[in-house]
Amino acid sequence: MGEVSRLPDADDGEAALRTAGLSPSPWSAGPGAVFSPHSHEWTKHLYVVRGTIDFDGTELAASQGIRIPAGTIHGAVAGPAGVSCVEAFED
Repeated sequence: MGEVSRLPDADDGEAALRTAGLSPSPWSAGPGAVFSPHSHEWTKHLYVVRGTIDFDGTELAASQGIRIPAGTIHGAVAGPAGVSCVEAFED
């Protein structure tokens, strides 16, 4: 496992993920949606498209991204206006 890190800001997170050779998928959540602590089998790359989300004290807004290494336990809470994101996983 590595450390959670911010990705370079990108006006088009989907394009940034595709340029990195990843296959992005969009998703959204309503205001205050809670994602209980969990982990993923693969490293996750995520960009916020609209709204905000807090990943364990790291708040992200539109155009900001995060990289969460495989196996890293993390949780998140959508901001007061909800959130729309695009994410992709490394194989």
